[in-house]
Parts: sequence; structure tokens; C-alpha cells
Amino acid sequence: MSGPFDDLFKDVKTNTTKVGNISPKVASSSSTANVNTSVMENGEVINIRVQDDVKIEPIELTFEQLLPRRGIKALVFGRQKSGKSELLLKAADLGVPVRIIDLENGLIPLMDNVKEKDIKIYPVVVVDEGEPGHYTIERDEYKTVELFKATLGKIKNEAIQYNKDTGKLMVIGIDSMSVFWEVVKEWLNVDVIRQGGKLNKKGIPSDRRDWGKVSKLWDGIMGMLMNLPAHVILIAQAKDAYEVDEKGYGHEAGFDDPRVRKTTPHQVDLTIQLFVDEEGGRYFAKVRESRYPKLKRNQLFENLTLQKLIDAIK
Repeated sequence: MSGPFDDLFKDVKTNTTKVGNISPKVASSSSTANVNTSVMENGEVINIRVQDDVKIEPIELTFEQLLPRRGIKALVFGRQKSGKSELLLKAADLGVPVRIIDLENGLIPLMDNVKEKDIKIYPVVVVDEGEPGHYTIERDEYKTVELFKATLGKIKNEAIQYNKDTGKLMVIGIDSMSVFWEVVKEWLNVDVIRQGGKLNKKGIPSDRRDWGKVSKLWDGIMGMLMNLPAHVILIAQAKDAYEVDEKGYGHEAGFDDPRVRKTTPHQVDLTIQLFVDEEGGRYFAKVRESRYPKLKRNQLFENLTLQKLIDAIK
């Protein structure tokens, strides 16, 4: 059965026993059961069928072996003018291609300082101007999602090929996942109506099962991004965090959270908050969550760059 993001995976290889440059240990076995498994090589799913008379022991990768294959996978969020978009553009200082999906149209004015770098920006928001004489100039969420998927598929193929040709990791950025999350929710509403469904008084699908389409779309895109041989920087806006007290009342918690689907921080390896000291004009970054042993929660950086992150986790 086809899914809403199958086109992202149309170039994936199957039915081969190639496992990168690391050879699995093979030993004879009296087992008669067929075993099927899969691994990732350069961002591609490699299916392995184990013969009846052999067994393959697990492949062990050290952190030093895994990092060059996986790259940084980070969610970066902050308030306006905290340096989020600049962080993406400065990633070109690594000397690798930078490809950015732009949903906020805020990157072009910042391009003057990076004109000589290999940076490509892909605007994906589709505007519906309405019928002649009845112009609306509203965002077309359905077409925007389709263009987002097609653009990401193109960037995916380039990232895989670049890694194969050079052994290096390019940088993929999405600015911002907050806007894309709003687009996806409206995309679901349009899809439900097209399928004859209904929205409730709050303007969301009446049938909760419809939200499974959102999970399939979002988690499929996130899963692909997390397994690509590339550095992936997901930009998000900040929102006030709320807590519920013992009496069940909600109130501001006194800190910010990223404005994205709530599963997103758990799908990346690193969540960073950016903020600026407006009086001193200094830019800081705080580690909110990290799977890297050398990056601790609440660790601070000044004038953060992707290179500083790479150096910090080695």
C-alpha cells in the first residue's frame, strides 16, 4: 500500500548483502530458519537475507565510527533575532554544500555575506491567489506539503550521492519546522474534507483516527532525515512553556519550548535553545537535551556554529 511520503524513498536499494566497508562476521550454523534484517548504508536501507546454513553476528560500531556516518541531528529553537537562520547559513563554513528548505522566506536578506558559498535555498510555500476577481493570497497547505516532499526527496538524493562521492556530509536545514507543523495540521483538515469527513467546532477532524495520517507523514519525514548521511539542522520558533499545578490549573513555567509537534525533540539527538543578550549584543546557545555523552544539559556556547558542535562531541 502506498503512503503519503513514498516518493521520498523511491530510490532506496533492496535485496543486497553489501554492508558498507564493515564486513559482518559469518560462521557456519545448523540453523534452518531464514532470517531477514536491514541496516543503513549511506542513508539507504539495505535488506539482508541470511542463508539457512549461516549466521551473521551483530555489527558493533564505536561512537567514533558512527558519528561520521550519521552527522549532527539537531533541533534548534529560539525567539526572533536569536540567530537561528544565521546558524544555518554559517554552516557553509564547513566547506560542504548547504541545502535549506525555507518556509518563512526570511533567508534571502541574509545571503549577502555568504554569496560565495555553496548554499541553495528552496522556498516551498505555495500561495493560492484564488479566482480572478476574488483574490485571497492564502497559503495552499495541500500543495505546500506536496512541494515540501518533492523538494526533500531531491535533497535526499543529493546528500546520498555527495556522501558516496566525497565521504563527507552535507548540511540540510529546514526553516522552520514550526511553520511546517502548522501547514501539516491544515493539510490534514483539507484532506479530511476532500475524503468526505467532518471537522468539529474547534476546526479539527472529528475522527481521531485521521490523525494517523499526520503521524505517518511527520514520522516518515523525520525518520528519513535522521538516517541520512548528512548534518540535519531543524529550526523552530519558541513558545511559552506551560505547567499544570496540583489543582489542575495551567500556568507559564518560566521557560521556552520549541513550537513543533511534541514528539520532535525525542526524534533528534540534540535540542538547543538560542537566545541573545540584547544589551551586550552577545549570542548564546543552551543545550536543552542531548544524547551525546560530551554535551551536557544546560551547557552553554557563545556564538554557536556547527563546527563548534562537531568539535564538542568528538
